[in-house]
Amino acid sequence: MNFMAFPMAQIRAMQPSELAATFGIDGTPSGRGNLYRIDIPASTKFLRKNTLCGDEDTEWLATYVSGHYLQLAFFSGAKMPVFTPEAIGNSTDLCGVYAYAR
Repeated sequence: MNFMAFPMAQIRAMQPSELAATFGIDGTPSGRGNLYRIDIPASTKFLRKNTLCGDEDTEWLATYVSGHYLQLAFFSGAKMPVFTPEAIGNSTDLCGVYAYAR
């Protein structure tokens, strides 16, 4: 991101129900996704001095890929996020969801 390198480790593949809850997908997702452990310090500034999780370190990344479409969800917090509709809806660790299309 922004030509910066960050430590990143793939933890596991995400289940279709987890993808649907995290990325607001109606029905069964047609793509696949993974959960990654990352380490992006809160002090890291991107374009226009933006951060990913405010004053908290970014520690988790969930991805969803379907065709030419990519979605990313960033989370703070040391504990692995819970990927149910209720947990995502009430999460204070979800920093943001971003979508990209090619």
